[in-house]
Amino acid sequence: EDITEAEAMKNYLINKGMNKEQIILEDKSTNTYENIKYSKKIINNRNSKILIITNNFHVYRGVKIAKKQGFVNVEGCGSKVKWYTIPNMYLRETFAVIKYYIFNQI
Repeated sequence: EDITEAEAMKNYLINKGMNKEQIILEDKSTNTYENIKYSKKIINNRNSKILIITNNFHVYRGVKIAKKQGFVNVEGCGSKVKWYTIPNMYLRETFAVIKYYIFNQI
């Protein structure tokens, strides 16, 4: 892809009417664990309310990763996915959760 996911989401939010000055970009990460790790440097208070916005199938792992990294007030918000991607996405996510558990990341 030509741009990062962070840049794509920034563009999306601006196109939906959000003020660009309200957006703080974390664009160094390559996965969810790194995204939360790098975001911790931006969010200095571990008691801050954190909302993990991701796909429906990924909410559980995203919230668990954030809590494992020390955030205490974490919730998840999942977006819908195309119905025909559900079996593949949930199967893939199952293995990802197992991997993250084995490597003590959740």
